Amino acid sequence: MGFASGYFERYQTREPLINEAPDSNLSLVVCIPSYNENNIIRAIEALYCCTPLQNKAKVIILLNYTQNNEPMKAFHERQLIETQQWISKHQRADIQFHVFLKALPAKDAGVGLARKIAMDEALRLFNLLDKRNGIIVGYDADCTCKPNYLAEIESFFIKNPRAPGISVYFEHPTEGEEFEPQIYKAILQYELYLRYYIEALRYCGFPYAFQTLGSSFAVRADAYASQGGMNKRKAGEDFYFLHKIIPLGRYDELNTTAVYPSPRISDRVPFGTGAAVSDIISDTEGYKVFNPKSFEVLKGFFSLVPKFYKAENAFIHKYIETIGPSFAEFLKSEKMVEAVANCNANSSNINVFIRRFYAWFNGLLALQCLNKLHESAFQYVPVAEASNGLLSMLDKQYEQANYSENELLKIFRQRVFKFKVSWKENYSFELIE
Repeated sequence: MGFASGYFERYQTREPLINEAPDSNLSLVVCIPSYNENNIIRAIEALYCCTPLQNKAKVIILLNYTQNNEPMKAFHERQLIETQQWISKHQRADIQFHVFLKALPAKDAGVGLARKIAMDEALRLFNLLDKRNGIIVGYDADCTCKPNYLAEIESFFIKNPRAPGISVYFEHPTEGEEFEPQIYKAILQYELYLRYYIEALRYCGFPYAFQTLGSSFAVRADAYASQGGMNKRKAGEDFYFLHKIIPLGRYDELNTTAVYPSPRISDRVPFGTGAAVSDIISDTEGYKVFNPKSFEVLKGFFSLVPKFYKAENAFIHKYIETIGPSFAEFLKSEKMVEAVANCNANSSNINVFIRRFYAWFNGLLALQCLNKLHESAFQYVPVAEASNGLLSMLDKQYEQANYSENELLKIFRQRVFKFKVSWKENYSFELIE
């Protein structure tokens, strides 16, 4: 019985992909879902060129298509042969590549199911070894990476054996000749928004503000199993999955290496990077995002969370009635009074209460709250205006900031903080440089 046997008994999984027994020194498995991607060889070549590892690794490439989609089936059958040929000519003692082709049922076909099949296979291998600290890495078929990518991930988990996962630093290419200029401009704006949003949540004091890109994360095998594994969502699977891992505590960022996702347009999913690029290009009004002033509302709310500990229902009711109507309506719709009462009923001390509170008011609820606030209380603003406004709020040196989008992205990329929850006497959260 391995550490994850309960997972395989509880959740429906597919037949094993890899039949041979895993090497006892296997410590890391990279999982790559690939649908209609032309650059899969470039993606895995970047991994092949990575610096040597201390232990053994596998790379699982899952080419996938929807059942009865004959053109895509033919495309991936050709790609399967090409990838197998590449693998046969690229052998490394510490990394073994595997490629598979799967037809997925139309009901569930998508990146979530494809990622899940590959990650479940990684978990199965670690379960055979009873290696709960095995590393499962999320990577995409349109990416490249720095040569130290795999080694830095391996090293992080060796040094931090209790960390359940990490978000890996990423940068989209914002110039070049591979794509049209408007694509580079769009991806610059989108990455700026991604960084703006996380910085804004951290400014608020939200404890679980981390990037959640499917192309740039890694989790420990036992954490993956304990949270029910990857979901089958056709989009946003990474966001929902990682917001189950992050609250486990000790989640971190890895900023000593980098993943480089493609800025290409994609219609595979209704949202995500590819869809966002397409939407930004077609939006004649310019790319608009959450107003930085809306985060002041969340900041004030989060600062009061410790006062909700052992608070009577009447106190929570009174608090809700004193805030703006949009926010009050949202908290009522999410049954805040009942949620706080439940947290208090199941918390032996304030630390436990705060953790339970943020298990309720999680990353998804924060996003939904901001959307609600922008229905009437705030207006969306251009991403450059929002980013300049946030910088002014974050640091006096940026007062009255008026940087260009290019300059803003450089600034936000440089603001690489190590973020951790600090349960001090005032129960505040810290950004640690």
